[in-house]
Amino acid sequence: MNKTILCFFCFLFLLPSCRKNQPEKPASIQLTIRHSVEGNLLVVDTMRYVNAAGNPFLITEIQWFLSHLALQKSDGSLEPLADDEGIYYLDTDLSDTWTIHSSRPINPGVYTGLKFVFGLNQTDNTSGRFVNPPESFMFWPEQLGGGYHYMKLNGKWRRPDGLIAPFNFHLGIGQVYDSITDAVRFVQNYFEVELPCNLQLKPEKQTSVELEMKVEQWFSARHPYDFDFWGGHIMQNQAAMQQACENGKYAFAIHILNASE
Repeated sequence: MNKTILCFFCFLFLLPSCRKNQPEKPASIQLTIRHSVEGNLLVVDTMRYVNAAGNPFLITEIQWFLSHLALQKSDGSLEPLADDEGIYYLDTDLSDTWTIHSSRPINPGVYTGLKFVFGLNQTDNTSGRFVNPPESFMFWPEQLGGGYHYMKLNGKWRRPDGLIAPFNFHLGIGQVYDSITDAVRFVQNYFEVELPCNLQLKPEKQTSVELEMKVEQWFSARHPYDFDFWGGHIMQNQAAMQQACENGKYAFAIHILNASE
């Protein structure tokens, strides 16, 4: 057998091995945000809900940040959906904020969870980070710690006397005071959310996933949140914000809308 034929057969033998060593083409993911109450799509501006404390209430709008969005593998390793901090602004009034697409190639494989930070962590939450609205409208006053709101959940509730009062369920940096006006310590109220799932991403396929915010859980998951007790404004009330955040850790769910084919 001459050298040309021998080289040809060697090439045919090695070709499958070379193909196996080629990296798989990336997958992608689309995340849709859904706001719900008791499993149904949130309806705004209608006094139709009652929280765990018995307060009739309505929601006018919800604006919030999530960041460091990533898929998690069984070994705990993370696959970020963006190359940077992955900060996303969500707004019930702006439909173009309801969908998040992975902005970097995602390695195919099996993922066991979705992980993110509710709000902005201490490193990310710097004043002046956002210069344009709507994100810039989320600023948190400098005297209260600066940075930005994690969430503005606004609405109204019916008081025991029958009057309708507004509430601003706003979460951000908290304060501990030694007097009425002087804060001695700031409290970082952001928190991490880990949602278990069974998600398989395949090469060159996009998988759609829904992230649900269960609004009623902000008022019921761990503590019955009573508007009559806490009042309509909690930005300088760390006890109220802590209770809200402890509830909020249970306010999210993940649903796989379509698996890769």
